Amino acid sequence: MTNGNPNNRPLDADSVRKSLIEAIDGKKSSGEELEQLGMRLAGRCEASPEALAPALNALVQNSKMIQAQDAATQEKYKTQLKAQKMSLENDIESISKKIPVHQSKINDLKDSIHEFKEKIAEAKKGGNPLAKVYFAIGVVINFFLGIYLFVFYSSASYSAFFRPDNDMAIGNAIFYPKAFGDAWNTSIGQFLFVLLMPVIFLGLGFLLHRFTQNQGASRYIKIGVLYIITFIFDALLAFEISEKMYNPTLEALNYTMSMAFESPNFWIIIFAGFIAYVIWGLVFDFTMDSFAEMKIGATTIKECKKSIDDLNKQIDQEQQAINQNENKIDSLKKEIAALNAKIANEFVYDTNGIKKDLNSFFQGWISYMKQIGSKNHEISDARSQLDTVISTLDTDNNNN
Repeated sequence: MTNGNPNNRPLDADSVRKSLIEAIDGKKSSGEELEQLGMRLAGRCEASPEALAPALNALVQNSKMIQAQDAATQEKYKTQLKAQKMSLENDIESISKKIPVHQSKINDLKDSIHEFKEKIAEAKKGGNPLAKVYFAIGVVINFFLGIYLFVFYSSASYSAFFRPDNDMAIGNAIFYPKAFGDAWNTSIGQFLFVLLMPVIFLGLGFLLHRFTQNQGASRYIKIGVLYIITFIFDALLAFEISEKMYNPTLEALNYTMSMAFESPNFWIIIFAGFIAYVIWGLVFDFTMDSFAEMKIGATTIKECKKSIDDLNKQIDQEQQAINQNENKIDSLKKEIAALNAKIANEFVYDTNGIKKDLNSFFQGWISYMKQIGSKNHEISDARSQLDTVISTLDTDNNNN
């Protein structure tokens, strides 16, 4: 197969390159013409792999020469490059404006952190140093006072309601060691009554503390009502006990409340129970206030530290945004430097147009290879040569 070769032999690579230059002869060809040229030259060298790369490189040089000789095209390309440069500069200006905004946020966050640190310092200095001492003393007093009230009300309630009328001394009446045993031996109901009676009074003391925590004048009314209820119940216990200790001089003489008011035993029982109850309630309230003073500083410090951690995370986010923007600016400056280098060059080339010419020429070359039944790996090798030329073209364009 001669394919136009007068010597009836395939052209070598150099001959294909020369034939390509002669065929194009410095003139811009259409895609269709380049495709036909690729097919024709492939036929003249029987699609020799050694001839393809020189032909493609010759086509690149020819396309560059055509573009370099076209003043209007050169001016157009440089105008496009200058427009790209201006666009990148605008992007840099826009991104640069974001950095001070993030930095301002960081400064505000640091100011907030400083304020929280001052609160921590104030909490450490401002707490009551004796709060722990007051709390410990209050716990001890309330513990023993609670035991006292438990013994008193269990004994007094058993003596008042269940103990038989007999000669009772005042001490034995309000501190009766057999109260639980006797009540248990009598009935489970008596035992529960004697057992739970002190709990009622201790519960009233706890309510007094809660009411003192409320705001407004209503708390004083509630506290007054509790004291009155407690006093009345204590007075009933004292009346019942003092009545059992009363020995009438006349058989028909009954024990009355007015007589109880005149009895020392009545008031001893009142003061032994009610006054102790009032003291227990006041000490309990004082103890809880001391505990609150201990905890309020620790709570404030804990909350401030958590807020500081959250603010530090926000600072890290803002700093990351600054770093990202600075990296974008550095990248854009490199692009601008590359554009400046291209603009400063004597000639500027449209690589997209050159790639289009290469693909058109290569399409014709591949068409011929398919006609002669070239193997797949041979076609693949040819495409690799095209990719190499295009890659070299991109590298040269970026370096220029």
